[in-house]
Amino acid sequence: MFINSSDYVKFIANLETYELNKELNELNKRIELVKSVISIKQTEDVKIVSEQSLTSEAIITENDLKYGLLRFSSNSNIAEALIKGSKLTLEYKGLTFECSVPQLENYPNQKGRINGLKKVYSQFNDFAENKTVLADFNQSLNKITIIEVK
Repeated sequence: MFINSSDYVKFIANLETYELNKELNELNKRIELVKSVISIKQTEDVKIVSEQSLTSEAIITENDLKYGLLRFSSNSNIAEALIKGSKLTLEYKGLTFECSVPQLENYPNQKGRINGLKKVYSQFNDFAENKTVLADFNQSLNKITIIEVK
């Protein structure tokens, strides 16, 4: 049962001290229940974010190899989630590399680009022009895992 504040004030104004204390105890119990539900929901929200990962594909071009780029389509899940100007970890075959997402201030609509893959491309022969890279992006860890190069 919900009543507006002014009706509630009128209701409790007519209560005796004993009844007011009883009402206060009931309200405190409800507050504790609400706090518990909030705590559970916040834990669930954190769990959802931490488990959230996105998968997308990128096709390697000659320029990608030359400049050490990995570029996802601007409307892909990963491109939408990358934070411009951030650093991220890239994992491939158990090895990790630090890469970055450029700020691209002169191109605000351009997204989905990762810099710093020259060391990855030079270390593995798997990466070649017209190959497709299937990757998973874990947002909470800010980590891209290359699942497959085909």
